[in-house]
Amino acid sequence: MMWSSGWGYGTIELLLHPDKVAFNGVVGGAPPDAGVWAVLLWIAGTTFAAAFAWGFKRVCVDREFLYVSNYLREVKVSLREVTDVYHPPISRPISVAVELEHSTRFGRRIRFMARGPRSRATGNFRGMDDLLDAIRLANHEVPASTHLKPAG
Repeated sequence: MMWSSGWGYGTIELLLHPDKVAFNGVVGGAPPDAGVWAVLLWIAGTTFAAAFAWGFKRVCVDREFLYVSNYLREVKVSLREVTDVYHPPISRPISVAVELEHSTRFGRRIRFMARGPRSRATGNFRGMDDLLDAIRLANHEVPASTHLKPAG
């Protein structure tokens, strides 16, 4: 929401000091209704950005648990509860979805932003292979990254 803060600062400056704000390269050249339009665009843009980003969570993983946070609350979910991890087919920016066996405070589907480039080996985004390996280990399976076949 960094852009919202910057837009808000510029809007407030335009409303309080219209004679000091440059508009189209002319200091004090803003039309009389420019401040009103700036406020309306600020509200609309911030609302759209917040609505778009509201469903995304911060996700961390260790050997046993998935830690999911909305920056106000955090829940700890056993990796054994994870039933699926995938990239939604139509997702811009690229996100990762984690489906859970049981519902949590954040629901049964957790979405977070994919980081970094795709792996050439698996086609997954950076960090997703680590998450999948942690899930396999929690379920007592051989991680795919070891390139070993399970015994038996």
